[in-house]
Amino acid sequence: MVQHPEDIPFLEIIKGMSQEELRSFDNYLLSDVMDYNRMQTEWVKTQTWLLGHKLDREPSVHDLVREMGETRSPLRFRAFYVLKHPDRVTPISLTAPMSIAR
Repeated sequence: MVQHPEDIPFLEIIKGMSQEELRSFDNYLLSDVMDYNRMQTEWVKTQTWLLGHKLDREPSVHDLVREMGETRSPLRFRAFYVLKHPDRVTPISLTAPMSIAR
């Protein structure tokens, strides 16, 4: 179920990604955490609805945890957000030294 057809290209890209490719999206800082959390909540609601439809019953917390792990849903959402909203994230340089404010 896709609520926004413009999301399909991003979802297609993510569908074929390996675990390592999905993890590479952890290397971004969010500029608007509230927006990320709002969108992630909607993503989880959709995933819950889809799982309930598949099970033909209301999914338990155990069902949701298992499904999220099997489908790598948290990693897929992070990749989706970064791809869809590159203006709302900043890449973290893994080679630059961290500076500590004094």
